[in-house]
Amino acid sequence: MHSRFRNAGYERLREYPNNGALATRLVLQAFFFYFAIGIILAIVSLFAEKVKLWMALVPASLSFLLLVW
Repeated sequence: MHSRFRNAGYERLREYPNNGALATRLVLQAFFFYFAIGIILAIVSLFAEKVKLWMALVPASLSFLLLVW
């Protein structure tokens, strides 16, 4: 039997009608977050001696792994 209220909400995440789009959005948000952190650390490593370039490569490489995954 269908509900009268179409926008009643979903009690559980798996009842959400489009889990693929939700997962894709979350992975892309994580990609851009790690990529931004990598770019910021790369720029900071040019001017600060304590921050090494490899510290910037770790979040950037994580972002590309997320993008490929």
